[in-house]
Amino acid sequence: MTNTIANISIFYDPNHDYTAAAAETLTGGNVLLVQDPDGAWQPFVIRQADTAIGDSLTKTVEADHLYYELGDGQPKSFSLTNATPSTAMTAALEGTRWQVGEIDDSLVAVTKNLSGELLNPLARLRQIETEYEARLRFRCAVTDGIVTGLYVDLLEIDQAFRGQRFEFGRNLQSIKITTDFSEIKTALIGTAIGEEVDPLTGDPLPLTFRGVEWSMANGDPTDKPYGQDWVGDEEARQLYGIPDGQGGMLHRFGVHESEGVTPLGVLQGTWTALRNRNRPSITIEATLADLEQVKVVDIETGEPVQLSHEKIRLGNLCHVIARHKGIKAALELRVSRLIRPLKRQEATEVTLGDPIPLQSQRLIEVERWQKWADRRRRQLDRGKGPATVIVASEDTTQNPWYAHVIIPAGEALNAYWETIMTLLPERGGQILLLEGTYLVSSPLGVTKDNVRFAGQGAGTVLQVMREAIMSAVLDVTGAGVQIADLSIDGSKDHADCDAGVRVSASGGKLQGLTCHNLSGSGIVVNESNEIIILGNACNDNGVAGIAITNSADITVEANTCRRSSDYGIYLSRASNCSLLANKCYQSGGAGAEGQNTGIFLSESCLNVLQSNTCNDNTWSGIIVYENSSGNTITGNTCSGNQGDGIAAGAEVYDSLITSNTCNDNMRHGIYLIASARNTINGNACSGNGLTGLNLEFCWDNNIQSNRCANNADYGIAIDSGSSNNLVTNNDVIGNTTGAIKDDGSQTVTTPGNRA
Repeated sequence: MTNTIANISIFYDPNHDYTAAAAETLTGGNVLLVQDPDGAWQPFVIRQADTAIGDSLTKTVEADHLYYELGDGQPKSFSLTNATPSTAMTAALEGTRWQVGEIDDSLVAVTKNLSGELLNPLARLRQIETEYEARLRFRCAVTDGIVTGLYVDLLEIDQAFRGQRFEFGRNLQSIKITTDFSEIKTALIGTAIGEEVDPLTGDPLPLTFRGVEWSMANGDPTDKPYGQDWVGDEEARQLYGIPDGQGGMLHRFGVHESEGVTPLGVLQGTWTALRNRNRPSITIEATLADLEQVKVVDIETGEPVQLSHEKIRLGNLCHVIARHKGIKAALELRVSRLIRPLKRQEATEVTLGDPIPLQSQRLIEVERWQKWADRRRRQLDRGKGPATVIVASEDTTQNPWYAHVIIPAGEALNAYWETIMTLLPERGGQILLLEGTYLVSSPLGVTKDNVRFAGQGAGTVLQVMREAIMSAVLDVTGAGVQIADLSIDGSKDHADCDAGVRVSASGGKLQGLTCHNLSGSGIVVNESNEIIILGNACNDNGVAGIAITNSADITVEANTCRRSSDYGIYLSRASNCSLLANKCYQSGGAGAEGQNTGIFLSESCLNVLQSNTCNDNTWSGIIVYENSSGNTITGNTCSGNQGDGIAAGAEVYDSLITSNTCNDNMRHGIYLIASARNTINGNACSGNGLTGLNLEFCWDNNIQSNRCANNADYGIAIDSGSSNNLVTNNDVIGNTTGAIKDDGSQTVTTPGNRA
């Protein structure tokens, strides 16, 4: 049964004279179909119909394109990660009677992060059109005289000039050129919303590029320090600046609100914005003959043919050559608006905006932009396959048909993995998993270098199959590999998987992953260096949230590791690593003391642990253990743990433990055993179940400026076997048993502590 989308009044043909009976169907709410120059049917809904009766009967209707109804759709807020056009458009059209139509091949694999607050479907589509640098086409499908589907296509804007020109004596009939000087800016101050906030008001502080080194040579902001938060165009200043009263010109300043998140990004965005505002805005309105509609006789076949090379389409670049009656202009510019009288093709009206003078610097910039756009699009690599391979799930992806590889319902991703990897160029590329659930039966090996493997956020799930026994879901051995924006479910109740992601290579990045429910660890890095692990959630795993072994120069930042059976973050034989602003909560299971810890270091040296939060763990917040020397532990919060806040022992030397908060732990705030030459300064250790700070068999440590108050035992305890420790200038107030216990030898307490 054919589904009727709309009631049709008439299929409009400009070469046909309609009867009175046909005119009677032209009534409000019905749809008028008009075929566009590309052969697609365009639906217009009649909003007003007028009938004039005199010597003859005339029916006049006013109609709007049917797509305007999308502007009345329900506004919604949204956030999409790594969205392809099909995903973004499907989300925008949800709940409407419109569907995703054609998407040009060059756009299928382009991904964007999109978000908005309370945007209606049409506004979201316009955002998609802008972000993907494409153009929308709305159309309908017609079967047996019935509208059976309403579609939105996303088509590529032709960025290259294809030969279309408008010229008097050829197709240009009239022209109006409007030049607007009112919005010229010769310099722009660049600013964005920064991550830091004003401590008094809590408002975000502006982000500028004042500290960035750059120059204006050749239009590239690099290399030379300017120390300013604005960019200027000297040529534009001389032409359009403000007279200074002394024969010179001052800059015309404006402000650019950048979307950049780094100072360099703000600089680049401001420079690009200036190039669009440092000249007059010119609009051209032209009346011309639409030569595409003219038919000529082919001299070889004798058949009439259309001049297809004379196409005029929105967004395309055209030449305007106007030398007539005093007008002298030669411009290259874009078609921004088209009015096509259906019965008078010779009177087509075109509005062309943002003109680009031929052979100008602006044209050179457009050419550069085109080269960049070509690079970012899906391209073939000498027959080796597309740079981006899109993978979809047949039954769980909303629009799977735009993917290169579609995983049939119920089948494992592994059966198609070799095909996916083969499609990638040898130099690397991107594997993009659309939203859906993908079953995994054995490790997916990422063996090529410079591969980016990404999902579309939490809606993309790699799920370990029942009864599977495997070392990892993703096994990365290629260098420079990025894994991002997907979820890994280890199914630990009925499968055995040692790691969500295992990396044994160098120079990669793991970001935006959710690795949970693994029988082993969420993320494992082994024998690697220069890896960034940023913003992941590794929860409810059987060993550790994140485990790093035999590696160096690993950055672990802003991750959350909750309810690991043993450790939140585990380092063994790791050096020069940075653990920054991670949250490790509620680690603990059946393991021995020390295995129920937020962050655990063993045989690991020269690492930085800063601004981490390790609370409510079954044993300790942070443990530094066994020949782990030269580490910096600063600004961490380790409270509410059932063991110690911070513990260091078994030959921990030359480390800095400073400015940490270790309150309300069941044992000690800070506990050292068999360690020497450490500096323990400026920590807060209050309300703990035993001492605030305890040293056992330790020597030559510097303990100053700590606040150890209201602990259930001593504020500071130096146990027997300890010697030559400096303990001074500490606040030891309100502790139940006493201020300081000194059972060590040669302890230095002068000039004294405050009790």
